[in-house]
Amino acid sequence: MAEEVSNRVLASVLIVAVVVSLVGTIISLSRLAKVGVPDILGYALDTHTATASVQIMSTASIRFQIDTLDFGTGMVNTSGGNTNCSLATGDTTGVRDGQNRCINFSVASNLTSLEIENDGLNNMTINLTFDTNATDYVGGGDSQQEEFRFNISENESGSCINLSNTQNVDFPAENWTHINTSMFWVCAPPGLTFEDTIDSLDLHLNLTIPYDSIYAGEGVQTCTITATASTYLGGQSW
Repeated sequence: MAEEVSNRVLASVLIVAVVVSLVGTIISLSRLAKVGVPDILGYALDTHTATASVQIMSTASIRFQIDTLDFGTGMVNTSGGNTNCSLATGDTTGVRDGQNRCINFSVASNLTSLEIENDGLNNMTINLTFDTNATDYVGGGDSQQEEFRFNISENESGSCINLSNTQNVDFPAENWTHINTSMFWVCAPPGLTFEDTIDSLDLHLNLTIPYDSIYAGEGVQTCTITATASTYLGGQSW
C-alpha cells in the first residue's frame, strides 16, 4: 500500500515537472518572437562602394589665325592728276586701284584679311583696339585725304550670332568704320561660337594713301591690333 502511494506521488511530480517545462518553453519562445531573433544564415553579409570621377576643363582662348598683312611698298601715281591710292583686303583676295593710281604696293590677291578664331571651349564676346589712326598711320598732309577703316564679317557663316540666330556682327562688311584708338565691340553676346566649323571672323582693312603723305620715304609704318575676348556665360560676360 505504501509502495503504491509512493508511485502515485512520483508520477504526479513528473507530470508537474513536464507541465512546468512546457510552460517555460512556450514563454521563452514567445519572448524570443517579440525580440526578433535574426535568421541564421550560412554566410556573412558585407558591402563596399566604388567611385569613378572626371573633371572637364573649360578654356577661353582666341587667336589671330591670320595675323599679318602687308600692303606693300608703293606710291600714288600723280602723273594722271591722281591725289590718292586705295587698297582693301578681302576674305580670299582684296581690291586695289589700278596702276594708273597705285604704283606698286601689294597685288590684290595678296591682300587677304586678318582672321580671328575662337580656339577655346566657350562662346566669347570680342573687342578690338588699334594703336593708331589714319593720320598717324599713313601721314595725312594738307590734302587730308588719308583714310584707315575696317569692317568685320563672318569667315564661317553662323560664327557670330545673337539669341535669335541672326548675324550679330557690329561692323558688317557693307559698312566701313574709321579706325581710332577707341575700343570696338565687334561681336556681341552670345558672341563668337567655339564650334570648329563656325568659330571665326574676318577683319577687313581699307587704306587710302594721300599723295602728300608726310611719311613718304620714312620707312615701314605699322599698326598693332589687339583682340580681347570675354567668356559669355548665358547672360553676362566675364
